[in-house]
Amino acid sequence: MADKQWLAAAAVSAVQPLRSIAAVCVLAEALDAFPNLLPHLQSARALALADDLPGRIPDGHNSEQDAEGRKEDPDAAWRRYTSYIRVTMGIRITEEAQQELLLHLPLPVIDDLIDQGRLRNQGIGVADDRSLYLQARIAPAQVPTQRLAELCWDDEIVRRSCITRLAQGDVTAIDDLMPYASEPWSLASQLRAVRDSGNIPRSLTDHKWLWPVLENLAPKARIDLTAQREFGSWFMVRRTLWMVRNGSLAELHGDKDRADIFFRHAWDETRALQRLTAAARWEGHNTRAFLRILRTSPKPSYDDALEEIHPSSARERVGEDRLPPRTRANLEGNREVIRKLQHRRESAYVLNPYIALGLQDLAPESEWKSAWRRLRRRLSGEGEAMANQAKDAIQDEERGHAVTGSFRLPLSPEKWELSSAANVPVHDGARPLPRRTDPATTSEREYARSQAASDILRAACTTLGLHDAAGTSSAPHLKAAASE
Repeated sequence: MADKQWLAAAAVSAVQPLRSIAAVCVLAEALDAFPNLLPHLQSARALALADDLPGRIPDGHNSEQDAEGRKEDPDAAWRRYTSYIRVTMGIRITEEAQQELLLHLPLPVIDDLIDQGRLRNQGIGVADDRSLYLQARIAPAQVPTQRLAELCWDDEIVRRSCITRLAQGDVTAIDDLMPYASEPWSLASQLRAVRDSGNIPRSLTDHKWLWPVLENLAPKARIDLTAQREFGSWFMVRRTLWMVRNGSLAELHGDKDRADIFFRHAWDETRALQRLTAAARWEGHNTRAFLRILRTSPKPSYDDALEEIHPSSARERVGEDRLPPRTRANLEGNREVIRKLQHRRESAYVLNPYIALGLQDLAPESEWKSAWRRLRRRLSGEGEAMANQAKDAIQDEERGHAVTGSFRLPLSPEKWELSSAANVPVHDGARPLPRRTDPATTSEREYARSQAASDILRAACTTLGLHDAAGTSSAPHLKAAASE
């Protein structure tokens, strides 16, 4: 028995100077002559490693504990070797197994696997630079925008910036986005088609964050109000309000004909709004009431205006109870404004001073003051007097001195605003970061196999009382046996 142990120790000691894989292959060939050369599990692993077929050996825990007392998992290297071979064969592995590979394999080897499509979007941490790089390679959409600079990933920085600009309505971002399109018929291509044709397909209106740029690309688009009901409401209410504001600006500049054209188009749009949601229908009624007072000169039609937003017919009032509280309050406030005007009969009253300056209702002070100063320099005569009257009306309202108050248009400003930047999918469509390593060398590709072989030799040395497989010295009992 001692002779057999001595021969096994001599064989293991003899192969120690060899590369670990070559050493294990030699021992595997010797197993026929010396079946007890290695512990049972390590013998099976040595045979499998020699054939580079680790899958035929279970990768569970080593029940023989041939590395008893070691802090590391004695099966870790073998498990990684097994996982690596499975991945190269296109076999799915667990998230934990992939994470082990990502942590331990040489980076060029991982890049090769990524290029071959062997790794999945799972088991990737972002704690360090290596993990961040791998996430950019495997799951680019998951890389936080604030960490792109760490990768010096300029292409993705520009692409996400373009997406943000689109959400803000910037049509110039379309051409800037084209070089980063992930497929031929990309988002940028579809938006170009909208710009060229003036038509807005439903496939794009389903994405709410795109509404601002669609509005700017095709402001005159005809909308299918049956298929695009939500977008149609938003689009047409905003277009109607835009026409009212531009008609008001034309009036300030004394261009009555142009003003009439804008107001007439706005009136026509309000008819289409009656086919949309309750909120859009009431915006249509509200705008018509506003236009009835503006368009009927010198005697505004207050009765007709009041009938628009306080109809006597119950059928015409359908949906009012479903409006948000703030909208109902604005609606009732507008009714009160018209009732007061009915009694006062002020033909020169500024119905909404913000809109009179061509601005959105309740524009901030910095905005309306800037617009008023700009207009005052350009206007003269009646136009300048109208701008000053609008400025005075805003200040009276801000100071609580307004007798009648302003006619709110629209009723639900928050509903027709631009989409929130928080909902913009800047990560979608990200292309993987190009690899930044050279193709893996042969030794790098054999890294997992080499580590598994080193563990087999280490287990053999431990069992036989030898030092680890560095091969620098032999155990005392081996030296004694050799001197006998």
